Amino acid sequence: MSKPVVFYGESPSALYLEALMELIVSGKELAPRGKCIKELRPVTIGYAKPERRVTFLKNRIINPFFQLAESWWIVTGGTDAQWLSEYNKSILNFSDDGQYFNAPYGERLRAWGKNDARGYTYNPIDQLKDCFLKLQSDPDTRQAVAFIGDPRFDNSAYTLAGGKDIACNINIKFKIREGKLDINVDNRSNDLHWGTFGANLCQFSTIQSMMAGWLGIPVGEYFQSTDSLHIYLDDYGAKDTEKVLSGYKLSLDSFEHVMDKAVFAESLVKEFYFEDEPQMTADLDTFERISAFYWDVVDGRLRVPKEVFAEMAEETLGGVTQCPDKYLALTFTAMFVKQAHNKGLSEWVVKGMEKMEDSSWKVSCLRFLYKTHKDTEGFKALYSHLSQEIIDYIERKEV
Repeated sequence: MSKPVVFYGESPSALYLEALMELIVSGKELAPRGKCIKELRPVTIGYAKPERRVTFLKNRIINPFFQLAESWWIVTGGTDAQWLSEYNKSILNFSDDGQYFNAPYGERLRAWGKNDARGYTYNPIDQLKDCFLKLQSDPDTRQAVAFIGDPRFDNSAYTLAGGKDIACNINIKFKIREGKLDINVDNRSNDLHWGTFGANLCQFSTIQSMMAGWLGIPVGEYFQSTDSLHIYLDDYGAKDTEKVLSGYKLSLDSFEHVMDKAVFAESLVKEFYFEDEPQMTADLDTFERISAFYWDVVDGRLRVPKEVFAEMAEETLGGVTQCPDKYLALTFTAMFVKQAHNKGLSEWVVKGMEKMEDSSWKVSCLRFLYKTHKDTEGFKALYSHLSQEIIDYIERKEV
């Protein structure tokens, strides 16, 4: 029988490193679908401060533009795979037809009963609004649950036929306790590098922050319970394991006999959060106005050819930075920057980043952009005022 494993703390970077070490030492080797993994189960990861959703492990380059764009795509019910691929081309590997996903979280949360990939719609339900209404009417409710897994579309007929997109996360449970909004996410299978910390932390903590904003209450804790926390040994994120260990000059001998891996991990990681990190605060009406403005006006301006984008760039950037919700303003500014990056418009990459206030997200974005834009005029001035530790992190000095 497997003993339940719990990782809990305020630092997502320390949780990430601690879980990686525990998987290496205690994980059991398996080969589902012929791919070798090390697995821990069952596992619960508890984030005491889920508004901290950026991780800072050495040698780990995570695409923050994709994290922000995907979270926005989810909370507004997105299904278009091509749209999402503009922020991460490899995401199309999980689409069966290159146009839609079988199990996009946003569609299942905002329009349960619709599946664009199958051309199916039957009585769609906005589960997040349903949860909001339940929480609003009864702050002690235990009935605010939104489902992601769907046996109609994730069944054996799909999986055995080689379907590429099965929901890893099954449901989200919302509860108001001690005046704050907690969530608990049930998960069937979680890859540590690409799933747990590469995607889920940002996805679900963003949903949590959005719901808290709708309710007008603070964010509480976030728990994610998985029946298979794993790392790949010869595929997918296997190289990320090697890179992280190399960044901290760790080998199996370094931590195999460490009694308290949580303390050990916290002693190694550095995090770069700022006092006034942007947070999502929009109530439901404001959120819906912002969403309509983005999809009716901004999105079309971001997805035009290079020459047209450049002509409208100043006006577009001015519009997104005026968003009344600071976190969504940061999200849209990041999306503007990534589109400028994709189109080779380095000048607008820098101008967009200039509009971002100092934050953990800005540090992560600059690190991602550094290799391509380090010689662009004005790029290094974006962070020259920060501490030497942050500068070294942005410039990937640990590699």
